[in-house]
Order: sequence, then C-alpha cells, then structure tokens
Amino acid sequence: MLHVLLVGAGTMGRTHAAAYSSMKDVKLAGIVDVQQAKANKLADRHGTRSFYSFEAAVERLGSKIDVIDICLPTPLHKPYVIKAADTGSHVICEKPLARTEEDALFMIDYCRDKDVRLFVGHVLRFFPEYVRAKQLLERGIIGKPTVVRAGRGGGYPAGWNDWYSDFAASGGITLDAMIHDFDYLRWCFGEVERVYAKGLHGHHQGHLDYALVTLRFRSGVIAHVEGTWAHEASP
Repeated sequence: MLHVLLVGAGTMGRTHAAAYSSMKDVKLAGIVDVQQAKANKLADRHGTRSFYSFEAAVERLGSKIDVIDICLPTPLHKPYVIKAADTGSHVICEKPLARTEEDALFMIDYCRDKDVRLFVGHVLRFFPEYVRAKQLLERGIIGKPTVVRAGRGGGYPAGWNDWYSDFAASGGITLDAMIHDFDYLRWCFGEVERVYAKGLHGHHQGHLDYALVTLRFRSGVIAHVEGTWAHEASP
C-alpha cells in the first residue's frame, strides 16, 4: 500500500485525488492547501486529513508518507519538490516541471542526490489511445510518417490569483499545455534538432493565447503543433 500526500487542492489536485481514491493499492494520506476551505472540502470528499501547511502534514504523518504529489502552480514546483525530496519520499510533480531549464535540471539532480524518484506528470504516454497510436507507428501499420500534426485547445484556464496570465510564471500555452504534445512526439519520433515558433505573447491579448510550433526531428519527421486558449470557456 502506497501512502500519498497531495499538495494542492486546485484543479489538478482534485483530479489526482479522484484518481488515487480509485486505486486499491493507494491510500491518500492527506491533502495540503493554504486555502483551508479547499483543503477541507477535498479531504472530506475523499475521507482523508486536511493540512494547511506542508510542514504540518510532514510533522503529523512522518514516515507514513511514501509519495508526495505536487499539484501547485509552476512557480512553486521547485521549492516544494526540494521540500518533498528532503523528507526522503518519492516525488510526483505536475507538468511543466519548472519554468526554466536551469530549475528543471537542478530539481532532477537534487532528487537524484537525495536518492528519491522524481516523476513528472506527462500523462499522454499512459493514455490508451496514445499508446495504441505509438504501437501502430512502431509496427509500420500506417507506413513511415514524414509530417505530423497535433493540436490542443480550450478556454483560458482559471487559476489561483490568475497566475496563468503572468507569462513569467506560467510560460503561457506553449509551456503549460503544448508541452504534453512535445513530450509525446519526442516519445514517438526521438529528439528534436530545430524549432520554429510563433505566438501571441507580447501582443496584449488579455485572456487569450495561441501558438504554432514547428519541430524538425533528427529522424527527418516534421511536426506542426497548434495550441489555443481562445475557445469559449465552459460555464
């Protein structure tokens, strides 16, 4: 039985909590959020404890924690991954791992030095339809791809203190959402040798974002990836 401490009771925290509750070999040991009402509501829904600080949760649960799952805004990933690794627990962190490559590499090295595993939530590799598509590619059933198109879109995301609208914090749609497609395409076609990208960043479009990215892989495959946060948001 794995005991998981979930840090963050926002959109992704709720998604992760529901997933853990459906797993017979996983126990949600506690939920941490500085917004007490959110922590209490989610903890009550899943029959676990709520905490209002990471330190209080670790002090109370101690060695009962096997995995710490970080579901916080991107700027908070680095400090909380470090805190989690310091406990000796394995770490799951929502994507993107960090806002900058420098921070991401530091976090990877830090967890390695602490001898804990670090898993980043690049979930497309586990979705059955994406796994099946890769299998078809590997078996040559659809021939040899030369050009690939991927798209990801939706309404502008709502977040704590509107943090998605701060490009320095979120990286916009390219880093926050399209990174799913970049990861999946690299899984299928290998490393990228050249990138061309255009987007709305810097054009002051308010709660709209759009980007088109062209990737040329070392294998010769070219991918066009489109991302948009310009759809009408769900009520």
